[in-house]
Amino acid sequence: AYSAFGCVDSTSQTIYVKNEFTLYAPNAFTPDKDFNELFLIKGYEINDFHLKIFSRSGELIFETSDETEGWNGKHNGENCPVGVYVFIVQAKDNTGNSHSKKGHITLIR
Repeated sequence: AYSAFGCVDSTSQTIYVKNEFTLYAPNAFTPDKDFNELFLIKGYEINDFHLKIFSRSGELIFETSDETEGWNGKHNGENCPVGVYVFIVQAKDNTGNSHSKKGHITLIR
């Protein structure tokens, strides 16, 4: 740093960033476009992953235990209608603590 009078000073400090469990779920996706084609949960330090997606009527339309597998907006090979769906994701962190996240996802075509 420099003062208005030309004085110089410096300082430094080491900062350690701790790896922490995180889950991120987007709130919309567009399976018929060239981008954002899958509803995909992302995060860090995820173990024992399980995702379920339900229709507005409560029907289970997608389920996976593979965190790299996203939902493509289809059920039984057919395009699901535009609208809002409910997701529930459950996972454990590296210390064995259970986490869950519930929310809504909007399918846009």
